Amino acid sequence: MRLTPLSRKAATPQGRQRSRLLRSAPQAVTAEPPDERLGVLSIAEALDALGDTYQRMPHPSPYRAMWAQAEPRLTETVLTGHDDSVNGACAVTVGDRTLLATAGSDRTVRLWDPATGTRVRTLTGHTAEVTAVRAFTAADVTMLAASSMDKTMRVWDPATGALLRTCKGHTYGVTGLCTLTVDGRTLLVTISDDRTARVWDPATGRCLRTLTGHPAEVTAACALTWTAGSCSPHQATTVRCVCGIRRQVRACGSCPSSTRLRRCARFPEGWRSA
Repeated sequence: MRLTPLSRKAATPQGRQRSRLLRSAPQAVTAEPPDERLGVLSIAEALDALGDTYQRMPHPSPYRAMWAQAEPRLTETVLTGHDDSVNGACAVTVGDRTLLATAGSDRTVRLWDPATGTRVRTLTGHTAEVTAVRAFTAADVTMLAASSMDKTMRVWDPATGALLRTCKGHTYGVTGLCTLTVDGRTLLVTISDDRTARVWDPATGRCLRTLTGHPAEVTAACALTWTAGSCSPHQATTVRCVCGIRRQVRACGSCPSSTRLRRCARFPEGWRSA
């Protein structure tokens, strides 16, 4: 894998072509025996129109690409390592590097260096599939939160892999999460098959609010900012939108002057006080 980071420094057209080939077929780096590697590289260069060097090599191989007619793939790097499906991903800054975090059905969160395609760290602890992952900053510290069908949300330090918090309270699987800023505080919102959304303080792991009202599973949540009638005309209100499977959208928000969740709406019926 030492060639992968160096390949990005290629200066000649031929070198850049080989660099792209190496990134599009990372499995070739560790393929054994060597003739298997030749077969993998020949297929990659045929699919991506990267020449025919490996297709023409006289060395024997168990298979060889003869030709391919396909649109060149847009893949920059292939990250392999999860043992099951990948359910979500996000960028996270660790030191001076921007890494990728992925959430897998194999119960893990994995950190990757996208520049090299190498796995940096595997975060374990969840006992069921991980459904979402989000990076956030609180008190000038970057952390990583993940939701899982094991009914919990877990918070890690991505720099060390240390588990910082396990947030429990949902009675069914946690299907997603998002961040929310209220009065300068970064909070986390989780949604669940138990028909609720919960608001958490990641600094303590404490549940601050449980939002109820959906008659079925909650499927998505996001934070947005708008001006609501409950605030002064030019005062922004942070609003958390939570969606359920029965075509309902509920929005809950708070004025910047208070961390208390003050108002709920149900569309298309309009605003109503919480």
